[in-house]
Amino acid sequence: MTTPPTSAPKPPLAADLVQEVKLSDAAQQWLQPHLTIEQYFDVLNREQLYSDGIRFLTQLLPPKRAIWWGCLCVWAAADARTCVAVEPVLASVLLWLREPQDTHRRAVAAVAQTVGNMTAAGMLGKAVFLSEGSISFPGQPEVRADGKVALQLVASSILMAARSAGATAASGSMRQFLAIGVDVYQGKNSWERPKPFREG
Repeated sequence: MTTPPTSAPKPPLAADLVQEVKLSDAAQQWLQPHLTIEQYFDVLNREQLYSDGIRFLTQLLPPKRAIWWGCLCVWAAADARTCVAVEPVLASVLLWLREPQDTHRRAVAAVAQTVGNMTAAGMLGKAVFLSEGSISFPGQPEVRADGKVALQLVASSILMAARSAGATAASGSMRQFLAIGVDVYQGKNSWERPKPFREG
């Protein structure tokens, strides 16, 4: 009796994953049942639907890798005026990524509050807090964090960082950030093997 050949696993389809993504009407029009996640991502890039591409790619990443991507984008968008405020937040995020202790996770949230929850760095810090563990105060009954909300916050953080230089430059920034995100997705850039924040 011969052993039947083992069939290769089917690649995940984009249509099965977009339920968690707030896509624009234009992006939804390009969604076809047969498209894999990589094919659909390529379509979003080709059609220059960069904000949808950022939201979509964020949902494909584990929370820590998504947060690392956000870290790179927030730092790349920082200028001489904002880097002083942003740097302590990103340093605390990096410490948590390298030493994922609950005390470090909560410390990120505390530092992020100093720059405001509605800033790119603040949203990233909140994403760290909501990515794992309990969100209740220490010693109180545990309330588990919602990782899906954390990923949405990462996407919002990256989009806000891209738009911080103004509407004219936002498209180019989003395209640059997507290229960074692809490296993170493919495992070419991680907090263990980081590429430079900026070239040159």
